[in-house]
Amino acid sequence: MKFYEKLKDYFIKRGMKKNINDLISIFIIGLIVVITANFFYSQNKKPSFNNAQNTIEADKRDLVAKSYEDKVKDELTEILSNIDGAGKVLVMINFDSGGESFPAFNTNNSTRVTEENDGDGGKRITNESNNSTNIVNTTDGGINKPFITKEIKPKINGVIVISEGAADSEIKYKLYEAVKTVFNLEQCSVNVYPMQKK
Repeated sequence: MKFYEKLKDYFIKRGMKKNINDLISIFIIGLIVVITANFFYSQNKKPSFNNAQNTIEADKRDLVAKSYEDKVKDELTEILSNIDGAGKVLVMINFDSGGESFPAFNTNNSTRVTEENDGDGGKRITNESNNSTNIVNTTDGGINKPFITKEIKPKINGVIVISEGAADSEIKYKLYEAVKTVFNLEQCSVNVYPMQKK
């Protein structure tokens, strides 16, 4: 209690004007610190244009690869579930690293030779060659995209099939052979299991 009384007496002795000036100074210093910290924090958070562009392109590649993987998985699930006796089927496919696309390129090479004669009988020959390579684009639904000449899909390393009918050895064999045939996989890369009964 004595501490608070001493503190109160101290501020009263200093005078109201001096106390207000000190409070304003502390407020301004605090405001400057907050603005400076916010400025440096926002500078660190802003991604560069190139990083943002690379992220967008990587996301597009992931979306294309994912849609291909989903398509393969859905098609295999549908085919296997139509095998007589298979019942409900779940499929897990292990893909190798993403596929590759090879766009078409348009290459322009030009060479120009310039010969100049000056008034003293001197001769100067200048050779200029320009080479440029551009990706060929195509329009699909109003969207420009590269014209792909060759596309390598991701390789399938292994497949696991879980089926209601796999408890029957004949159905299990049919499911196993179907997967092995469609993906041209080795024996050890395909596993078929019966589904857990609920």
